Amino acid sequence: MSTWLLTFFAAGAAYFYFNWQFLALADECFGKKTSVLRAIGVFVLNYAVFTGCSLLQLHLIANWSIFFCFLMAEIHIIYRQSWIADIYMALNGVLNGLAVNIILRCAFALFMNKPLMLFDNQTLMSENLKRYPVLLGFILAGVIFHAIRKSGTGSKIKQLAKDRSSLTFLVRLTLVLYVYLILNLLTYYTDGNDLVFKLWGIKSACFAILGFYLASFYSFRMSRLNYYADLNRKEREALLQEKQDDEKLRIIAYTDLLTGCYNRQYADDILQELWEKETPFCVCFVDLNGLKEVNDQYGHLEGDQYLITVAKTVKKYIRQQDLFFRYGGDEFLVLFMEANETVPMQRMYSINKELVEYGKKRNSHAEISISWGVAHREEASDIAKLLQMADERMYRNKQEIYKGRKN
Repeated sequence: MSTWLLTFFAAGAAYFYFNWQFLALADECFGKKTSVLRAIGVFVLNYAVFTGCSLLQLHLIANWSIFFCFLMAEIHIIYRQSWIADIYMALNGVLNGLAVNIILRCAFALFMNKPLMLFDNQTLMSENLKRYPVLLGFILAGVIFHAIRKSGTGSKIKQLAKDRSSLTFLVRLTLVLYVYLILNLLTYYTDGNDLVFKLWGIKSACFAILGFYLASFYSFRMSRLNYYADLNRKEREALLQEKQDDEKLRIIAYTDLLTGCYNRQYADDILQELWEKETPFCVCFVDLNGLKEVNDQYGHLEGDQYLITVAKTVKKYIRQQDLFFRYGGDEFLVLFMEANETVPMQRMYSINKELVEYGKKRNSHAEISISWGVAHREEASDIAKLLQMADERMYRNKQEIYKGRKN
């Protein structure tokens, strides 16, 4: 009885160390500190389950399956992570524990020249030798978890827990390795003292541990790459959003709200840019005839409608590469890119003709028409003179129109 109690408390102390190191690793992985009382509670519950399975002499496969289920449920209750993260952490605990356990049972059986069946879960048999490798296995597994913590792997697992695809891959592979190890427990229920089974057990456990850590290393790398890819995607989206916001602000800053045309500020910037690049273009000043009379007689709402109608008509006739601005109260500016004077004149005649016909159909009390003046870039030595030249020609065109009306 005293031997049994000594074994019970010695195994309990070893399991407490294993449990303590495992929870410390889980704390680091999930960023949460487990209280001392909760850690003790988990130890008491798990060791009670372990003792109960031993006393009931359950099959080793059932023993480890129950332990896995309890560990997974406890992790979920304590850390409140996703189920996939809980499964991974539980697999981390049972795979390392089971692999170390198998290695030590096989090593003890090898060096003591005893059959593996003496290291199964038949703990009530006096000749059962399970207590020695189990006790040492708990200590060694605890040392492994301690080493994992010191290596900084906890932060990698924490990052991995956020990457569902990489974590799912690792869990699936770890489950396969765990099932592979579980099936190796069948060798403890075979008769004989075969050296092959003992060496096979050691080889299988080493293979499972190596496979688990290689898969973990690969998953850590993939999760890190996915993290940087996601970070890069978010930065690109932020830059794109910033660019779109800048474009919206630019449009607001450079757009005339009434007509939807570009404003004078943008016209001056574009003219300066075209001039510096020596790009060929024609500038056309457009002025509304009789806007003041419309405002005075029919109100500014009618005057605004006049401006909007002219703007819409001009936009219909200018080409895609041309630029259209509201330059002043009743003045518009059109930049005809890479065009001689013939193109602007033809477009302006067409625009004016449509406006006059529109006014007649609308039975407008005031005539709707425009005056314009065109100047080519090569005709002036600077922008100011070019604009002055177009403005003077527009003014002469307006005078001719009013002179024609008087006659």
